[in-house]
Amino acid sequence: MSQLNTIIDLVISRNRFVLIFLLFVNLPLIIFTLDTGWWGDDFGVLNLYFTKLSFSPFSRIVLDLLEPKSDGHFTPVYYLFNTLIYKIYPSPQFFHLIIVLCHIGTAYMIFLIIKHTHENRRLALLSGVLFSLSYCVCFKALAWNCFHSHVTNTFTGVVALYYALKYFGHKRKLYLFYIFLFVLLTILNYESGFVFLVIIGIFALFELLKRRINIQTLLGLILAMVVAISVYGLGTYCFMGKAFPIFFGRTLQNTDQQIEKLIQMREQGPDYVDQAADDSNDKKSLVINEMRSTYAPRTLSVLVIRTGDLMMKIVNLSIVGSRFKSYFKSYMQDNLTTAHERQLFKQKIKRIAKYIFAAIGVSVLIAIPFLIYFIIRNIRVETYPYFCAFIALFIVFVVVFNRIDIANSVAIFSSVFLADVIIRLVGREKYFKKIGLVLLSFLLFMASVNILNGFNDIYVATYAPTYAPKKYLRLHHRVYQDINRTIGHYTENAIVFHPFVKNQYWIWGGDLTSLNITMFQEEFVKTELAKEYSGRSWNDFSEYLTYKANRIRTVTVNSEAEAAKYVIDNFKADEVIDHIYVDKGLDVKRLQFKY
Repeated sequence: MSQLNTIIDLVISRNRFVLIFLLFVNLPLIIFTLDTGWWGDDFGVLNLYFTKLSFSPFSRIVLDLLEPKSDGHFTPVYYLFNTLIYKIYPSPQFFHLIIVLCHIGTAYMIFLIIKHTHENRRLALLSGVLFSLSYCVCFKALAWNCFHSHVTNTFTGVVALYYALKYFGHKRKLYLFYIFLFVLLTILNYESGFVFLVIIGIFALFELLKRRINIQTLLGLILAMVVAISVYGLGTYCFMGKAFPIFFGRTLQNTDQQIEKLIQMREQGPDYVDQAADDSNDKKSLVINEMRSTYAPRTLSVLVIRTGDLMMKIVNLSIVGSRFKSYFKSYMQDNLTTAHERQLFKQKIKRIAKYIFAAIGVSVLIAIPFLIYFIIRNIRVETYPYFCAFIALFIVFVVVFNRIDIANSVAIFSSVFLADVIIRLVGREKYFKKIGLVLLSFLLFMASVNILNGFNDIYVATYAPTYAPKKYLRLHHRVYQDINRTIGHYTENAIVFHPFVKNQYWIWGGDLTSLNITMFQEEFVKTELAKEYSGRSWNDFSEYLTYKANRIRTVTVNSEAEAAKYVIDNFKADEVIDHIYVDKGLDVKRLQFKY
């Protein structure tokens, strides 16, 4: 124990040692996730954007940065980040590395903040470490490149909080500028960054109640944040004719319309293959994954399940669900012979899963008063605003924002009060110390479980509904590349024939088209289509090529002969079409046949 204390004292003796240590803590995350590659929305959101940068004039690039995107997203910082990465080195590995470094930067800022507010380096270090290990909360944005905004805006948001706390202590006007700058960067990255306005407000309220700041100081802070919000609102108003459109759109959503949208996506979208309702007689019965969706209605059942889900994420227990999925999948393969039997079994398991999550959610809601009492009794007074911020963010992501898969900021404040509870308990006598050590051991153990299996379980939990472990995602990326290499050129007319391997791979023409354009960019930029869209918006370009153009179509078949028959029955011999066949082993070849 004395040797451990010596090591800890050495680490916390210098800030740079802390940064190196946090880098070491996050090294498994870098090693095991670096080679995932582009996946899903990455093809259209990132690859197509990179391509458009290559042939659009500078004025159009600037407008593409500023113009709101689909559903009213006003995210110029997000696209500025993408642009900078493209100019430096546009590879998925480099992209991912920068994102993880931002995650480490957030952990380091947590250390600096706790050192400032608590003057306790051990607590500060443990808080940063627990945040680094909050895999189940942060993983989607960490591993899926196109979701990086929730990592990068968490970093800039916590920097804004740091300068707010410095401003409370020193009242320097320069800090107000930093607050304005980093708040602006945060909210212009993605609207989830608005939660940091709430967070800073909570800390300001505590400072005011303790009489550490006066009204004048508070007004300066409010002014800095209002100016940042005004820039956001002015930007959306200039381009869309109304301010904050996405907030009004999300809050005014009709429950029945949301359910209908989910049902439609279930029936039509490749992402929702095999997402049948729990009860075949109830078409509006939502499954677990749909309750986690952006489009999920704000019903009581959805909120209860999301509450249980987020609580499990906070302590890295989400991987339990993926283990159960793997177990039941193996059980079906080994014991159920007919499709009807498997379907009935899946419906039963889905109903049970929903009840389990509902039970967890209800249990959490019942236990909340007791948990709050226990936590308050075992944290420092300085930790109160962090705990209040946690509760506020929990409510925001479960009820208001309705997105718990991108709740990275929640992990900041759960890490702080959990670290404080652990250190306070360990510092007490008898069974309190044992409770603290058990809690710390449990959190470290669950993080280690994720690391030891190469994050496969958390990939499965994160990449629903494909339930894809990492090897499947890598293979998915490889198959998409192989298909386009087999085509061998930019194409405006191709068909990919393939089998459907349930819950492992799906091949979609929109993503194939996006990758085809990127891989054969030099050919594409010479086309009339590129000339037409060089001066048009990114929204128009992306929507047309991803959803409307159908440059590369996909057809599900069971054999090469079936694919050949499809071509003979539907096309003329002189039509110039690339015919590609993917067999069940996912080997790709050009289809050869005679009319």
